[in-house]
Amino acid sequence: MKRNTQIKKFRLIAGIFLLVLGFTSCSDDDEDVLGELPTGMIQVEDFHNLTGNILTVPGVTVGQDSWLVAVELGDEATNNFIADPVMMEKGTSSNVQLFLNETAIHYIAGSQQIVLKLYADNKNGGIQGEWDPSDKPITLSNNVLILKTVTIAADLSNFDPFAYFDTNKNGSLDVEEVSETYSVESIYSNSSAITNFKFYSVMFHSTDTDYYDSGITQAEWSQGYLRMFSNWAQDNFSVYDLNKNSFLDLDEWSEIFNESEWFEGYDTNSDKMLTKEELNKGLFGDWDLNNDGEINEEEFVNYWRKFSFSDGVRPM
Repeated sequence: MKRNTQIKKFRLIAGIFLLVLGFTSCSDDDEDVLGELPTGMIQVEDFHNLTGNILTVPGVTVGQDSWLVAVELGDEATNNFIADPVMMEKGTSSNVQLFLNETAIHYIAGSQQIVLKLYADNKNGGIQGEWDPSDKPITLSNNVLILKTVTIAADLSNFDPFAYFDTNKNGSLDVEEVSETYSVESIYSNSSAITNFKFYSVMFHSTDTDYYDSGITQAEWSQGYLRMFSNWAQDNFSVYDLNKNSFLDLDEWSEIFNESEWFEGYDTNSDKMLTKEELNKGLFGDWDLNNDGEINEEEFVNYWRKFSFSDGVRPM
């Protein structure tokens, strides 16, 4: 009986020893799992000019091998990267270069905001030395993501706007591609269609490109005539300038076009209201100078950066 008791005590002590040994071994081998949380810090100014498609981040400090990534503003909680993740070893890395996807750069807007994030490389699973979904975002101690929002300005030195809008790369722009070259949101902000009066008012202000004088000058009329309304009026500025003050005001403008059927030409269903689709198709027809059903590069240049809407919004 005494012998059995001693054996039980021995087994108990041995079991405790092995259990302690197991904990010790686990903490040594799985330090990344049971140890401290991954750490990181991004050092970057709030505004950066891109060089080509490259964003250079001055400094990144991480407590373990990590990845620097970029996402669109609003995609902070996703893995929708707009640049290939860049691996950094534990410590501080200087002048880290992110190569942004060309399709993610908003060339026409001039500037945009993106968000930089850090991911810790998972040494206990996944693909070593290559980002994979097992690599998790680095957070602060309160589980808040480490993020840095940066405003970037596109490098326009080699930017070709015609090629940019020619998304199918066939050498011409169709109606859908042309409608991406400008914005009509300010016109249709509170409605799905506009009236005759709103249409002519918008076109007046889009022709009066400086917005600060008494109306449309001879030079502004000539530019507008060439790029937009040559199908709807004669090129007779001096005749239309009824009060002979060298400007066309809104009343004089309306006098020219109320009888022109410009609005009616765009209003294809004749309901006396103009939808976005009708406006887009109408503008396309006026810009298609050779009437071949597409906008070539010469026609594109004719209106590009010369067209604006009533609140001063120019092509996108």
